[in-house]
Amino acid sequence: MKIKGDFVTNSSSTAFYFAFKGGEPDHLLRAIFNHYKHFTLSAVWDTSVSCNASDVVEHIEHLLSVSERTDVEARDEYYYDDYVAIRTIAELRAELEKDVESFKKYQDDGDDYMKHYVRRIKQQIQTLKTATENGFTHCTKVSFGDSEGHVMGDVGRALDSNGSSMDLTEDDLIVFTRNQH
Repeated sequence: MKIKGDFVTNSSSTAFYFAFKGGEPDHLLRAIFNHYKHFTLSAVWDTSVSCNASDVVEHIEHLLSVSERTDVEARDEYYYDDYVAIRTIAELRAELEKDVESFKKYQDDGDDYMKHYVRRIKQQIQTLKTATENGFTHCTKVSFGDSEGHVMGDVGRALDSNGSSMDLTEDDLIVFTRNQH
């Protein structure tokens, strides 16, 4: 549950990090299609809420096209605090390393949840180091959720509800998640 301003919500989202070889959107989209079975999902609480690789690709392709536009209306279309863009793995690693540093004080206070959270981020940093050694060069982050995130609706709900179990390592695609509940 989140407290937003003056109200409480049970909305949730999961950030999916996609690492891939090459810096073009087509490289990412092709890699997702190559592993379509991993993206054919139903929400754990309702099998009628589902998605497939085509749905995921369609949303990511649209989000990447919106992030390339400079007009404010196009970027506000998804009303989210960050925009989907392809960036280098080195940039993501630096961001995750900053997160580890910022959470360190909570971890040092004995907070078990934060210890687990920081340990998970450190594992993701290691995954990205290994990915770089294996020729992965770029990544993007997309948040899927029930009523918040870059992608909402059935596709967002299906991916969000499966997010904690999505750790994919293939020759051309690595996917890991971060819960944003």
